Amino acid sequence: MTAVNPDRAQVPDPPPAPQHRSWPGTAVVAGGLTTAVGAAAYISSHVLLSGLSGREAVGSPLCVTANLVMTAGLVTLVLALPSFGVRAGLPRAVVAVVVAACVFLAANAWSMGTELAGLTGLVTDAQWDALDNPMALLSRAPKMVLGLVGFGALAVAGWRRRAFSRGASVLLALGAVVCLLPPHQPGALVVGVALAWAALTVRR
Repeated sequence: MTAVNPDRAQVPDPPPAPQHRSWPGTAVVAGGLTTAVGAAAYISSHVLLSGLSGREAVGSPLCVTANLVMTAGLVTLVLALPSFGVRAGLPRAVVAVVVAACVFLAANAWSMGTELAGLTGLVTDAQWDALDNPMALLSRAPKMVLGLVGFGALAVAGWRRRAFSRGASVLLALGAVVCLLPPHQPGALVVGVALAWAALTVRR
């Protein structure tokens, strides 16, 4: 039996090596936050541009920039989520639906920031208001359905597998419900923050 020398200095354990986030996780954080910033900027236009008509607001530099920023963030998520899902151990089918939801969210943001923004200079306010009809709602249906199913399923999978924090799972579930709103910006805001949170707290 070896005696312990009480006078011998105790060497502290070395600090744990820092854990470096993988590129998919970093990209999901960046994409999610970029999406959320763009969505928040657009939503803020309801206050900042309250003196403008709906047509004028959509064609304003603030709203155009906000939609293009959202598009960039969502495209980043589309590219990073498949690898992130594999690393986090998430079901591939669920991740595929989430990617599809992000594709349609990006399409909505891009369309509003380019085609609709250009159209604002060609129509009157009355003609602009007439564009908001059942056919316009139908064009938003894919992101509404895929958002509800995809982000809802991702919230459940993340919760059950403890792939990321419970808070991120709850926020993803909320985002799934918010995606049912016809405008794409509220859903993009919530799911952008939720996906960034999930990537920051991923267990693997």
